Amino acid sequence: MDYAVISYSHKNVGLENLYRYDIEPSALKGLDADYMILKTCNRIELYLCCGDPHDTVASLKRMGVGVDDEHDTFIGKDAARHALKVASGLESIVVGENEILGQFNKSFLEQMREGHMKRGLDKLLKKAVYTGRKARTETGISRGKRGTYSLAIDYLGRVYDGGEMAIIGSGDEARRFLNGFSVNHRINGIVMSRNPLNAKSLAENFGLKYGTLDDNKVEGYKFVFCAYKGNETITVNGAEYAVDISVPVVLSGKNVTGIEELRKLSAVSEPDKEAEVRKCESVVEKELNEFLNRTRSS
Repeated sequence: MDYAVISYSHKNVGLENLYRYDIEPSALKGLDADYMILKTCNRIELYLCCGDPHDTVASLKRMGVGVDDEHDTFIGKDAARHALKVASGLESIVVGENEILGQFNKSFLEQMREGHMKRGLDKLLKKAVYTGRKARTETGISRGKRGTYSLAIDYLGRVYDGGEMAIIGSGDEARRFLNGFSVNHRINGIVMSRNPLNAKSLAENFGLKYGTLDDNKVEGYKFVFCAYKGNETITVNGAEYAVDISVPVVLSGKNVTGIEELRKLSAVSEPDKEAEVRKCESVVEKELNEFLNRTRSS
């Protein structure tokens, strides 16, 4: 048995196009392989354990999965290394972010319970989760900014002057943003969502106003933070600073900053991160070699 990974991510197709490459379990019926589908805001990936990875990838193309030329394919040792790097946060748009480890582990456990792992994929994925945890305890890879929401906190925190802020979205990313931003700032703002109950629940936790996003226009707010799931465009008028961490980006207007630009600004402000990246890569290589030596000898 050997491993393969088909990967669509911010690195090859871009965040704006990622949603076009969705992989559903129904498309894999009849596949002669263990598999796990990993979906996050940064990536859509298919992890495989099979007899011949090259034949399996060819079979997937015949089934309509991975038929384009834009994805990355990893085989054998490279596939195993990729799994460990993803769980460690090395492949994330925000290097070292913590969310990916929980997302990876959740996908692994759920799909193992569904019976998709009977040939040994579970061993690699367990090793990846273990390595992700070890990388975060033995290096500073996750120190500082830990997710896309934290990039928004850093960016808006430098310019926030108490002006009214519109928070568009009421999900986990909006909650994480408000949790972090409220540590150092007294927020004057409103939570806006298509779901008024969710908006009300989140807003009341932070002493904010709440409202329904009735149309696709937000006006009159100096600051805007957006973490919204949807394909429609929301027009922002009059904002001096608007940050959109949605995938794909939904805000349209002047002064809108998306994830890619936030990442570039973060890289400039964290020059010491490279040393921790190298330490994390060393942890990955050590654990990878230990895993491969153990599996080959068993």
